Amino acid sequence: MKSTLFFLFAVVFSFSVQAQEVQEVQKQHEIGVVIGGITSKGITFRTGTEKALWRFTGLAHTGWSMTAEFGSTREELETYAISVHAGREFRKALDSQFELRYGASASFKYKIYDLVITDQDGVREEKYFNYVPGMFLIGGFNYAVAPQFILGMEVTPRVSYYTGDKNLFTREGVKAGMALQISFAYRF
Repeated sequence: MKSTLFFLFAVVFSFSVQAQEVQEVQKQHEIGVVIGGITSKGITFRTGTEKALWRFTGLAHTGWSMTAEFGSTREELETYAISVHAGREFRKALDSQFELRYGASASFKYKIYDLVITDQDGVREEKYFNYVPGMFLIGGFNYAVAPQFILGMEVTPRVSYYTGDKNLFTREGVKAGMALQISFAYRF
């Protein structure tokens, strides 16, 4: 009986030691630059394991500008915005250099419309604002350029809700769209 208990104890103990060895997960962090379309640039930080990471991104959007003249009136409109994103990303290795990435993220954008009107009465400036919370999905690939450097590309279908000042330039309501984002990050 004592030898059977000793044998059972040894087997259970060896499984628990092996389970502890398997459960040790190496943490991974990434910091990098992000380019979204032509007008968005920012930084990203990701932390977690090689299979699942929390992601945080801050973007500056340069937007667009437009000038129009109507007789003696000139209107100049510029838009710009900042946004923050936080979400979860999962990865699956396809081979030694390629990874599939997928997940979801929440976002918030603060958009500014700056209108300058010049006419016979002088110059006046008007500002309008949009507040844009949203959600988006993540689907893309990473390519390991070197062991610590990755080049990533992702497509992000999204749904956003625009609210804020009501005028000719700002939007209000739900908007769906898709964006392409490229990132270059350093792993440590």
